[in-house]
Amino acid sequence: MPVETENAAKARRGLVAILAATVIAGAAGYVLQALVPLWLSTPAEYLQFGVFWATTFLLVSLVSGFQQEVTRAIRPVEDADVSQSAGSATTRTLGRTTLVVILGAILVALLITVIASDRLFPISPAMLGLALAIGLSGYVGISVLSGIFYGLESYGLAATTTVLDSVLR
Repeated sequence: MPVETENAAKARRGLVAILAATVIAGAAGYVLQALVPLWLSTPAEYLQFGVFWATTFLLVSLVSGFQQEVTRAIRPVEDADVSQSAGSATTRTLGRTTLVVILGAILVALLITVIASDRLFPISPAMLGLALAIGLSGYVGISVLSGIFYGLESYGLAATTTVLDSVLR
């Protein structure tokens, strides 16, 4: 099979995998939204959940560009194209950058909790602030993994990451 045809087939399989993962992730979100009222006993608790969920994804959207930048920075290379030290330097840079972004995300989540907890999280502000920080930093980790998989053109792994993220959430 010619290389161009192999690449086209790989791209098609990747598109199908990503579209399927997107459908599953979306469905998981809707299922969660439908099940939450069964777990919560009062409308006030459901309102608190809705505010928490919306706040989490507002902050996730603020760091979503990180995945795109990781994808742009990572690409498949031939062994002859990169030395061991260059690969190690890239790994260290990505690791350090990820740590800084995670720490920044935690700081933003905690600042928002401190500044607006009486309005955002009147029920259990400390617990929900901590959950917000964990959720946001977890998203940064998932975005790094997804970005790496997309950059390496490993679309099946990128799709699997999307599904696992939505199901575990």
